[in-house]
Amino acid sequence: MSTEPEVKEDVFARLLDVNIINKKYFYGDCKNLLLYLDYINKNYLNNDIESSCKYFNYMLKYTLNINNISKKSTKDAYNNMITQLDGNHTFSVPNICKSYAKDISDDTFQKFDNLNKLYTTIERESGTCKKNSACFNIYTSNLLYCKNMNNISYCQELDLLKHQYIENSVHEPVNKEASEIRTSSFPTYIRTVFLTLTITTFAISTIIFILYKIIFRTIVSENKKTFLIKKMKNILHFWIHSRAHTKIIIIRIIE
Repeated sequence: MSTEPEVKEDVFARLLDVNIINKKYFYGDCKNLLLYLDYINKNYLNNDIESSCKYFNYMLKYTLNINNISKKSTKDAYNNMITQLDGNHTFSVPNICKSYAKDISDDTFQKFDNLNKLYTTIERESGTCKKNSACFNIYTSNLLYCKNMNNISYCQELDLLKHQYIENSVHEPVNKEASEIRTSSFPTYIRTVFLTLTITTFAISTIIFILYKIIFRTIVSENKKTFLIKKMKNILHFWIHSRAHTKIIIIRIIE
């Protein structure tokens, strides 16, 4: 097992050129981001770099948002991180994601963030989502958002989640069209899946988001991997039945 690189906390405020009031949490978030970049850099031969970097973009934008940083450009923030630390500190920020550094639209980020919060709450409540619970309230909010946006892929994921986690749920589809294109679940242990798919841009981004959330979470916390795999299966399920351009995708699934 590789030794965790040294990351000094005094560098983080300088990275983004900003004064943070709650530095304790800001430092923790930034350290996780830097360690994730280090992981991508050291394991690039075994990972899909583009997908890993897209998840990094999401986490970086999340960190900028929750710390109320005015400069919300993830591309600029990452480039600044590389420039500020290059050759001047013990920890050198890898530039491995520089070619894939792109800003995430607020709409796409909101979809990801909604799903992230929902699954995190389910995990906190031991894998269940009881009626009138905090989890159920978040689910209801997501459901309204799904219907208002009329997004089939997004609604289909909520439908899968409803059937698996919400106790005593009435088995009515969240979205009729999404329900009609459902198929059986995937096996839990799959090494490589070769699929010819029709996919939407958001669906592509979402599978990337979930798969690399698993890797990110494993790096910063070695627990509850089974739950995360189950989550990944659900997102795979909704990704496969989204529509647009046919492509061949190779997905490595971690046990």
